[in-house]
Amino acid sequence: MHETLRALCSRHGIVMIGEPTLLPHSQASWLLTGSSGEKWIAKPNRPEDKSVEMLRSFKMLHPHFRHPLPLTKPEDGYLLYESIPGQVLADGAFDTPEIVETVFEVIGRFRAMMRSLSLVPFLEEKLNQSRIPPGWNSMDSAAPPQSGPRSESVKPMPTRLQIAGSFRWAHQLAASASTLTTSLGVWTDAPIRRFQEQLDRHLSIHIPVVGNNLSHTAMHPEHLLVCENGEIGIVGWHIEPRPRFYMNHTYLAWALLRSEKPALLPLCRDYLSRERAMDFHKDHQLVHALCLLEQLAELLRRPADQRAGRWRDGIALAEALFRECVEAMTEDAG
Repeated sequence: MHETLRALCSRHGIVMIGEPTLLPHSQASWLLTGSSGEKWIAKPNRPEDKSVEMLRSFKMLHPHFRHPLPLTKPEDGYLLYESIPGQVLADGAFDTPEIVETVFEVIGRFRAMMRSLSLVPFLEEKLNQSRIPPGWNSMDSAAPPQSGPRSESVKPMPTRLQIAGSFRWAHQLAASASTLTTSLGVWTDAPIRRFQEQLDRHLSIHIPVVGNNLSHTAMHPEHLLVCENGEIGIVGWHIEPRPRFYMNHTYLAWALLRSEKPALLPLCRDYLSRERAMDFHKDHQLVHALCLLEQLAELLRRPADQRAGRWRDGIALAEALFRECVEAMTEDAG
């Protein structure tokens, strides 16, 4: 592994010194040090994963958060980028109302940026036009010289494929999580079967309200940084279709399972209560229950010494909230 990472750095002009170290809260991301003392992050990346191209496209959209600037291409098999300095939110106050509100604002900006991905080719074309030398005739057959390589633009997958991808993921998750909790004797009284029935009935959660339903698949404190200037950084990039409001409820579910503050359960209830008076309130209940199930399964698959916070208490709180969400959906259906 270490020689692979050393060769990866060498291909991109980086002289790696010392040995790579595994990042906290990660099982596959490595911290590397360059010869000038600069820090780099390397993590495996599947060639079919479009996250690298998307991260390259973000620079055209000037997002209001920090994100990796990859040196590598998808075929390299790794995402290599300069480390973003900041505190991992999982090691800080991730469960205060102020931080939750800040994260939700960042998620809103992320959604807006994902809706703007289709503009990137247009912006690149305008940028290339601005590089045309004075006096060059656009009717000439010769193309104007380019001052830099044209980036690989990302075209989000068609909506029907996004809907199908979100649907398939949700049902596979519900089935695998149900099997896991049964085998471990966890959440024995949770109405998972009733939840799965509701999941079958409500296909609307997979249809984008506007734009697309592409999401960061792990928008929680382990992949969020608080930079020195207070700006939020997002790492751990993997973008896939997910149900409506998935990122908000992922954050809340992760926090509830690990927070040592009893006030977080009322905060989650208050958020769901506020959404209950708005459009899509049933979708919020369903997606929140789905995210509780996902984060529970993710927690249970980790060794006990890697389960941060008061996770035993968190499992009980999450089960109570899961039951409330299912009951609320059932009441609405009646």
